[in-house]
Amino acid sequence: PSSEASLCALRQLCDALEAALAPSANTGAADTGADTGAADTGVADTGAADTGAADTWAVDTGAEDTGAADTGATDTGVADTEAAQSRIVRCELLNVTHLVAQLADVSLSATSVAIGVHACNAASLELLNAARAAGSAWAVMPCCIPEKLYMPNTAVTHLPDDLRYAATVGAIAQRFEASKVTCVDRRITNRHLLVFGEPDGPQPSCGECA
Repeated sequence: PSSEASLCALRQLCDALEAALAPSANTGAADTGADTGAADTGVADTGAADTGAADTWAVDTGAEDTGAADTGATDTGVADTEAAQSRIVRCELLNVTHLVAQLADVSLSATSVAIGVHACNAASLELLNAARAAGSAWAVMPCCIPEKLYMPNTAVTHLPDDLRYAATVGAIAQRFEASKVTCVDRRITNRHLLVFGEPDGPQPSCGECA
């Protein structure tokens, strides 16, 4: 499998994620301006508020790799697992498996696509480091970000919460050489910024994804 297949899979999954997070999929909860640390992503519910738990998706696009199509999450709720499996079937994501495990126990490869949605505290950083080490494509929507986690030598002061969040996401994008920064509707969540990274290797040429 090539990086072209990885990038295609990443973009297809991101399209599905953005479609699932569209206002029509909103449950009616208004943006209160307070970060709860969890949101319904349309793929899997973390079921936790700012506990460091998160549903992190790692999708393997390699036909011969049988172990990297796993996800990592610290949420052990049976209902959440059943909901995730139901969504996988509904979206026809046939190369996705839902696994309840520590993020460190999920293996990634160069053909994987790692996605973290509201992975609280240092969980997004752990996913990003793992994706970089494996050379895989990645996408994160950061949530609760501890001060100085990504900018240890920079004092961020006198900024409203939303500007501090935006500045920190910008630091993430710069540090991990992101290829794209975008967002979903703030009515879904006030932690609404998405950062994408390409897999290592030559840039693919994919007419289907253009």
